[in-house]
Amino acid sequence: MIRPARTSPALLGAGLATIYVVWGTTYLGIRVGVETIPPFLLSGVRYVLAGLLLFGWVALRGGLSAGWPTRRQWLSAVLTGTGLVAFGNGLINAFNPTTLSFEGAVRAPGGRPVTIDGLWALLPGNGTSAGTDDVWFSAGPQEESHGLLGVLRARPDDDDR
Repeated sequence: MIRPARTSPALLGAGLATIYVVWGTTYLGIRVGVETIPPFLLSGVRYVLAGLLLFGWVALRGGLSAGWPTRRQWLSAVLTGTGLVAFGNGLINAFNPTTLSFEGAVRAPGGRPVTIDGLWALLPGNGTSAGTDDVWFSAGPQEESHGLLGVLRARPDDDDR
């Protein structure tokens, strides 16, 4: 059996420090940027710049030795980036994996779309701690000064009863 190489504690610490600094300055940049730039434009510019930086880094490391990305790979990247900007807004949208179609925003009983301030992640329930129709969420509301973990419980539409 091959054992993985050990990472030095100094290298691990440097990596974590880099993540903390980059992540922290991102939020500082957003806070300052939204005062003068429309939020969706700012978000789009951030993703394009990040994509260009990553593409350049991959190119410099020889990642393009097998050729440029295919048309399908470019389309996938554009669709993913568009989805991040369009849907990465705290709204929770439903997707039907059977029909491969978006069902629209998940709505509260009053009909308003469900939004969660500082939404981090969604995870489907497994039938043990949450039902298979339920969704776990985690969030950092109030500019990530708090942590929140919860479950969204499915409720059938009036038409489905």
